Parts: sequence; structure tokens; C-alpha cells
Amino acid sequence: MTKHLLTVQQYCKQMVQFFCIFAGLTSYWYDYKRAQFRRNMLTRLMLVTVNIAALAVIIHEDRRFLMNLKEKAVNPVLKYMATSRFFIILLPPMFTFGQILLSDSKLIELKQRLQSLEMESHTKLVHCKSIERNIGQLYYLKWLLTAFIYCMLVYRNMIEGEWWSMSILYVNMIFLSTSWMFQYFQVLAKICRLCQYFDKHLQKLVGEITNNWNAMDADKEHGLCFETYWLRSKHFELCRLWQELEALSKWLIFFKRLVSLISIGMHIYMAIAELQFFSIVSLIMYDLSDFLPEMLDFYLNDYLCDLAKKTFADLQLTIGALNIMDSTQPKLSREFDVFSLYLCYEKLKFQLAAPLKLGRQTWFAMMSAIATWAIVLGQAHMSAA
Repeated sequence: MTKHLLTVQQYCKQMVQFFCIFAGLTSYWYDYKRAQFRRNMLTRLMLVTVNIAALAVIIHEDRRFLMNLKEKAVNPVLKYMATSRFFIILLPPMFTFGQILLSDSKLIELKQRLQSLEMESHTKLVHCKSIERNIGQLYYLKWLLTAFIYCMLVYRNMIEGEWWSMSILYVNMIFLSTSWMFQYFQVLAKICRLCQYFDKHLQKLVGEITNNWNAMDADKEHGLCFETYWLRSKHFELCRLWQELEALSKWLIFFKRLVSLISIGMHIYMAIAELQFFSIVSLIMYDLSDFLPEMLDFYLNDYLCDLAKKTFADLQLTIGALNIMDSTQPKLSREFDVFSLYLCYEKLKFQLAAPLKLGRQTWFAMMSAIATWAIVLGQAHMSAA
């Protein structure tokens, strides 16, 4: 029975992967028999064709926003905000499409290397239910939020009666940047989980050293030095993968945050400005359900980034627990000193690497900027009135 369930699970995963190809997110699918990612000329053509067709649909469907410029009886601020919706809708998927064309192969290569590192590391690491549960809960929350955002996009298009005018392409293209960020979250979650496993393994080594300190011989010291060196080298490989992921995604993250900041602030402003024309139920259904999930989605990303960066401090605390190091075990003492210096260096590199330092502080700063932007628009609206 378990074998049949695993087979069904693999088929479901395969269907999701082919859906990603038809949605224009990637040209690769995972071959479970060969345990590798593959693509061919047909999937490459599908990626380009679907996205170009979807961009054309977006331009055709949303050109109505440009007609707001001709309105004379509307508040000027409200008029320009409504017109700018055309560019706010069009620019993120267009930027994401360019990102996919440039970075699709690099992201797949990074996933393959991360998969190899996971398989190699788990031969020595002990399974931990708490780590799997904590990362799994974040992953399922992210999945639910992403699915909700997609379903709301489909629902709004069906309500507007545009379902038959190629709106599936329209929805998939608008959703493209969110889909890419879901991939980013998946890879970062695996990196964070592996970092936590490394900390757990280091705690085990420290406990073993503490318990056998007085009875440690040269062979035992050599074995522990080798284990510490192995852990540091694998952590170094993982940090390189993390840095490559940030290098691939940092400008898309920055651009999406910037556009979302402007868009959500405008959305809040327009919702308040139109409060006299629509009921509270309509505002909750069409406005709050639009920007609130996106804000929560950003928080999940930032929380995971904080969790991943916290592993550096956890590793340093674990090493700091070895306060009995002295000259009797010089090799082991030197190995842990090198590990501690390495962690300080890597932590500093991650603090200085990205144009946007993700974390919960970034999220709160973004929420403050959104509120400020909405207030500025509201004041401009009242001045223009």
C-alpha cells in the first residue's frame, strides 16, 4: 500500500512540474527514474511562447487603465494612480520572464548541487523530528498562501467575465513573480534545514568532546578533528549555494518589493478613497484579500531568512560551549578556533552581500513605508480635491 501511495505522490509531483512548464515558470522537469532535471526543445519553446503570449494578453486586457487619463471629472491623484496600475501589473511578470531566461539553468544546477549535498550529508546526520516539523510548517504555510493568491486571481477573472478571453494566460503571467519567489523559498528552506542539521551535529560533537575530554587519546582527537573539518567544509559548500541563490534572486526580490510597496500603498489609498462607493464586504473581498496575503507572504520569506541567518549564531554558541579547551588538545582547539573565525567571516559576508537585507526588520520597515506612502497619497488626494 505504501508503495502505491509513493507512486501516486510521484505522479502528482510530475503533474505539478509539467504545470510549471505550461505556466511559463521553467523549461525543466524532474526525471525520477534518472534522478535528474531534464528539458528539451519543446519545453524551451513552450516557456518562451507561453510568456510572450501572456504578456500580449496583459497589454490587451489592461490597456483600459490607460483610458483613465482622459477622465476629467475624477480626482487627479486617483486618476494617475488608476493609470499606473497598467505598469504595476505589467512590469513584475516582464522582469520575472527576463530573470527566467537568464537564470533558469543556473537555478536548476543549484538545485541539483543542493540535492547532492543533502544526500551526502544525511549519511552522517541523524534525523531530527523538530527540525523537519518546524521547516515543514513554514513550507505548508507558504504553499497555502501561494495557492490562496492564485485562487483569488482566478476567482476575480471569473467574476469579471473574462474567463474565455485567454485569462488563464493572464493569471499565470501575473502570478509568475510569486511562483519564482516560491521556488526561492523552497531552496532557502532546504538550506536552512541543512544548516540546522549541521548545528545539531556540532552539538553532538561538542557533547562527545565534553564527556570524553580527560580520556581522549590521539586517535580519538584525530577523528573528532576530521569530523569538525568535514562539518566546516560542508557548511562552506552550503554557504556558497546560499550566496549563489541570493545572487540569482536579489534584484528580482528588490524589484518585486519595490513594486509591491508602491502597489499595496496605492491599493490601501484607493480602498479608503472609494469607501463611500462600496460596502465593507466588497472591500474585504476584493481589496483586503488582495494585499493582506501578499504582506503575509513577504513576512514568511523574511522570517525564513532570519531563521537561516540565526543558524550562524547557534553554531557560534555551540562552539562557545567548549570553555574547557586548553593546551592538552592543541589540534582540536585549533580546529574549533578556525571554525569560529570562519563563521564570523561568513556571517559578515551575508550582512553585506545583498542590496536588500531580508529579515523581519526589513518587513516592518516595508510596512512602515507602505503606511507612509498611503498617507502621502491620501493627503495629496485631499489637497487636489
